Amino acid sequence: MKLLFTYLPFQLLLGVLIGVLYPADYECLLIVFLCLLVCVLGFYRYKRAYLFLFFIVCVGYVFSSFSVYITNDVHKEDHYTHFKTKKGNLRFTIVKQITSTAANHRFYANLHQINTKKCSGKILVTIPKLYVVQVGDVLVANAVLKEINHPISPYDFNYKHYLKRKQVYGKVYVKQYVKIRREETIPFQLQYLRTAVEQKVIKLALSSTTKSLLIAMLLGDKEYLTSETKTAFVNSGVVHLIAISGMHIGVLYLLFYYALSFLNILKSGKYIQVFLVLLLLIGFAIFSGLSSSVVRTVTMFGFILLAKLKRQKGLLLEPIVTSALVLLLCHPNYLLDAGFQLSYLAVISIVTFYPIVASRWKLKNKILKYFVDVLLVSVIAQLGVLGVSLYYFHQFSFQFLIANFYAVSLLPLVLYGGIVVLLKLVVWEQVAGVDYVYTLFIEQYVAVIRFLGEMDSFLWKQINFTQLQVFGYYILLFLIWYLFKNWNFKRGTFVLVWVMVLQLHSVYMRNVLHHKKELVVYNTYKSVMISVKKKDKLFVYNHFDERDLQMNGIRNNIKEQVLVSDEVFQFHQNTYLLLDDALDYSSLSTPNLVLILDDHPNVNLERVIKTLHPKRIIICANNYPNIVLKWKGTCKKLQVPFYDVKQQGAYVVSL
Repeated sequence: MKLLFTYLPFQLLLGVLIGVLYPADYECLLIVFLCLLVCVLGFYRYKRAYLFLFFIVCVGYVFSSFSVYITNDVHKEDHYTHFKTKKGNLRFTIVKQITSTAANHRFYANLHQINTKKCSGKILVTIPKLYVVQVGDVLVANAVLKEINHPISPYDFNYKHYLKRKQVYGKVYVKQYVKIRREETIPFQLQYLRTAVEQKVIKLALSSTTKSLLIAMLLGDKEYLTSETKTAFVNSGVVHLIAISGMHIGVLYLLFYYALSFLNILKSGKYIQVFLVLLLLIGFAIFSGLSSSVVRTVTMFGFILLAKLKRQKGLLLEPIVTSALVLLLCHPNYLLDAGFQLSYLAVISIVTFYPIVASRWKLKNKILKYFVDVLLVSVIAQLGVLGVSLYYFHQFSFQFLIANFYAVSLLPLVLYGGIVVLLKLVVWEQVAGVDYVYTLFIEQYVAVIRFLGEMDSFLWKQINFTQLQVFGYYILLFLIWYLFKNWNFKRGTFVLVWVMVLQLHSVYMRNVLHHKKELVVYNTYKSVMISVKKKDKLFVYNHFDERDLQMNGIRNNIKEQVLVSDEVFQFHQNTYLLLDDALDYSSLSTPNLVLILDDHPNVNLERVIKTLHPKRIIICANNYPNIVLKWKGTCKKLQVPFYDVKQQGAYVVSL
């Protein structure tokens, strides 16, 4: 660990991490430059190591701040967010397909033109499934470019922020379009090849489960996986296997590395071997769609391969740190991606813990050692990602040990068998029996995972894990590693004391949540839904949607949810009124009144305001846009504060 702190890329990485999380403005950068000057002068005068460390961290911070600015497309003058007119004829190129819905295909696209004005930027495109659209198609459509919706609840996944990290700020629904041409660059040509292979796989005499899993694991398209299969992999704790990730690239890396090992007989064979393996991995990354998980994994293995040219020690922290530094300098937003965090935490956990644990015993039987190593690596990787996994997914699968042991042990057979099927499809199509054997194997493979996923008694759901608890968990993990390195009473005491601190914090947070009071008006296009939290109960007004309330229940430790049909209710000295055109509101005049406008009530808002004198008006998301515009004008005219849920997100009052 001390050697790691003296490693220059690690020192730069510390500054980059701070710069990505807290990007600097011009004044802050000026202060950092002054600090750099002080460090240089101080190091020149006193030769202190900590001054040099601080200097490198500041340099990393400056680099990442510039990277955050440069990689942000919004700063371009022709970016579509700067345009006043965002409707008409839009010209765009489909660049990537993402998870579709039952009725629509969904893509990322590069926008080139709005009417006659050229522009740039990435958008989200939704097209009905009755049309056949492929990556690389250049389309023109008459449509309206809209903003991404805010989440329904403040506790829900914020898809708007997620897309913002991917430089996507607008969306468009295409009903009709005209296809101009197809892009013919090399990356798109590889995508066309993948699509062609995918279509051939669909026509094979394989079961639907086998085809969908083969396409997901080797071609990077999870479109054909059924919801039951996805749920089974999630509940059993092996969801990482249905997406091309580090595990898959690792298996392919070993295949390419050992298949090309014969080159070592040449004088420069080792360098040729590394170059060809890197070329094959990069080609596979482009072929599979250049997803974030593939890019970061190929980058990581690329640096590990380069490290192997100098020393034969397998996985090392240095190349892993260097790969993270390069990725974050090129794509700073990767740091906020859950997949990036999970990948690097898993690998770092394996690299740091596995050598210590494996050194405790040595097995001579290679077959037994393989399965024991799979078991050890699965447990260690799970420990590494546990904190972040609980924070994002709020569940833990206790059967993960069995599921990972089974699924990961057989993963090479799944992937290598899939490669044989694909090669047969392209080269040896006349060979019989391969499809039948592979289908039997995959059907049994998935059947066992489904069986493990259905063991609900071993699935711990609705876990509330905060950011502070995540931070505390990784401090605990570091202390455990520190203890494993050299067992002694003092280090053991550190671990026990920190466990007690985490327990006390957990008790404190439960007490805080118990006394928390909160009102939420949800950003839903259905009939308005309002919840009021009091202690462990959630009182829900107007209508009840369990899916929209799920994350609220998890984050606030809700024990009971109660549906209330009242149109008038109290919260923190305010009276909230769901305005209805059938309601005689003339008799409801009361101080501290907040009006909630739901489902475009047919009322004269100016007359209502003059009669009731509300202190605030909340405009729900299910009202017609033209009526909302009119209401806002009335509120401004009469100087009444208003809150537009659709435009500003869910309305929240927390005490």
